[in-house]
Amino acid sequence: MDTTDTSRVDQAIVRVLHAEQSAREAVAQCAVDAELLRQDAKARARAIAERAAERVARAHRWTDAALRSEVARLNEQRAALQQPAPPDPDEPARVARALDRLSAELTGSSE
Repeated sequence: MDTTDTSRVDQAIVRVLHAEQSAREAVAQCAVDAELLRQDAKARARAIAERAAERVARAHRWTDAALRSEVARLNEQRAALQQPAPPDPDEPARVARALDRLSAELTGSSE
């Protein structure tokens, strides 16, 4: 092997070593890029989870308020229904007439 051949072999080895070094650097850069993407995705996922938690909490607050309002309304309605009816001034006369009719029917008499 002459010096020209040796020189070409040396140059080829240097090119291979440079290519190998470039490949290592590219792989290392890919690893750095991948880690940055992972961190960004993790931050976005955390932000989405926080927004979702805020929305769920807001929905719970709204539902709790709506339920409290409905329970209060139903309690008021129940209290109103439990109150005695106001006296009807015509009721004694209606009862007396009904009793008279019933008495007439039972005794067969007509008034």
